[in-house]
Amino acid sequence: MRAGYEFQERVSDMIGSAMLRKSQIGNGRSTPTVLIATTFESRSTRCDATLSPTCIIHHVSQPDHLESSLGILCPDILLLDIAFVGRPQSIVLIRRLSHSNKIIVLTPHPNKTEALSVLKAGAQGYCHADIQQDVLTMAVESVEKGEVWIGRKLIPYVLAELVAARRAAHVPKLHSVH
Repeated sequence: MRAGYEFQERVSDMIGSAMLRKSQIGNGRSTPTVLIATTFESRSTRCDATLSPTCIIHHVSQPDHLESSLGILCPDILLLDIAFVGRPQSIVLIRRLSHSNKIIVLTPHPNKTEALSVLKAGAQGYCHADIQQDVLTMAVESVEKGEVWIGRKLIPYVLAELVAARRAAHVPKLHSVH
């Protein structure tokens, strides 16, 4: 029972710190809220250090706390470690939990199959888990503006898939004449 109480305290602290931070910024523009979902403390710390000057940062390190964290915090962006959810198809479920947030998937081994899967599932970004700090900042800023972010090497594959899908959707159906 104590673990549940500690989680509630942590959530209350997160909400309080977000409200305080928003009131301190006062630069006339909305500061994005980012929820970092990973079980790797070093990855979480690195993302936090990179994004904390320009974003309000929260962390979730246990998959069973993701749903409540999304519901309470309503982050603008979810930085989601693919290992946190296990498979790209889980993104569909996460999108159902929180329609307003944008998802950037972090992966230790970027590849075209996974990139296509996470983008089709509803993610707006896909990048290497050890992305350079300045590139991570650009990815978050781009996704926040409504753009899609993927690594340069994957762009040709994703574009080819989109073109193929569009062509398939516009192929006229042949009717047999009897």
